[in-house]
Amino acid sequence: QMGDAVSISGGRAVRLLGCRVAEVIRRGVVIRGGFQHVVRSCDLTEIGLAAIDVLGGDRATLTPSGHQIVNN
Repeated sequence: QMGDAVSISGGRAVRLLGCRVAEVIRRGVVIRGGFQHVVRSCDLTEIGLAAIDVLGGDRATLTPSGHQIVNN
């Protein structure tokens, strides 16, 4: 995989559960914005830049994203 394997932008409650992401040049999972996304019990191996890269919430209103990154 030459770029990022999984990219989530915006949205609500996308779930990656028990997946395998391997041999990626850049990032395994990228989350930008949205609310309540979950990455749980995934195996991420041989990732070049970052296994899981997450940004979320609203700084202006201090609203949390509610994203969960668990047991990866």
